[in-house]
Amino acid sequence: LNIPREIGEKKYQVHNDPKRTGSVRQMLEGADLRYFSTPAPKRRFRQQDFYGPAFVGQVYCTSRLHRVAEAGPVRRIGYMGFDHAHDFEIVLPALERYLERYGEVEFELFGSIPMPDSLARFGARVREVAPERDYQAFLKKLAARQWDIGICPLARTPFNMVKANTKWVEYTACGMASIASRGMVYDACAGAGRGLEHLTEHPQERQHMAQRAQIHLLLQYSEEHLRNQVLETFDLARDLFEQRQDMRASAAPLAAARRRLMATAEGTLEEQAHER
Repeated sequence: LNIPREIGEKKYQVHNDPKRTGSVRQMLEGADLRYFSTPAPKRRFRQQDFYGPAFVGQVYCTSRLHRVAEAGPVRRIGYMGFDHAHDFEIVLPALERYLERYGEVEFELFGSIPMPDSLARFGARVREVAPERDYQAFLKKLAARQWDIGICPLARTPFNMVKANTKWVEYTACGMASIASRGMVYDACAGAGRGLEHLTEHPQERQHMAQRAQIHLLLQYSEEHLRNQVLETFDLARDLFEQRQDMRASAAPLAAARRRLMATAEGTLEEQAHER
């Protein structure tokens, strides 16, 4: 529930409003089952004393292919982000060195993050792409940029440590190879260990990397896979609810007997007091 200020002042104010956090906490405490997008938030909530039945999904974000990975040299790379300038900043020095070395490559910054002043010296080779808030239109627009490589930097913050791999899904669906921060959520899906320079100098390997990612996306991140996962969660929640109802029903006769015993004991004590 602790949304940091660095993801944007407006989001920070909305998500940290006491009324909202109080409502979320009340729902979590009263839920029959808690559904977590990845193992990391489950661990975090355990640290915050949220116990009880929990389900961890294997898939959070799904997508069909919007652009097939293509062969050819690297000519355009990019970063897509909204209100996450602190993540982009960690790769800025390396990106500048890369653009200095590979003069034929363009860079695009897609989203609400302003272009850093330090990249202005690269002139027309760097461009800002305006954000698109409608999600399906956003995916089409991202695919139309025809990036060869998309970068997924994540600063090591408590908030980022519990994020899902949504950016990898979106990059992969749009035909690009992904380069991501190590030791984060991307390790399981983008673990080839190759950097910008290597993939630029080995374009066939870049293509194969993107193709393998797209196969993995189609097999493991389909809408059907997510639908089955959600239905499984509902089935589990129903079973847990019914088990709790059965326990309450079986406990009812015992509670009634206990009340009768208490009443009898109280009556006996009253009679004894009266005799005295």
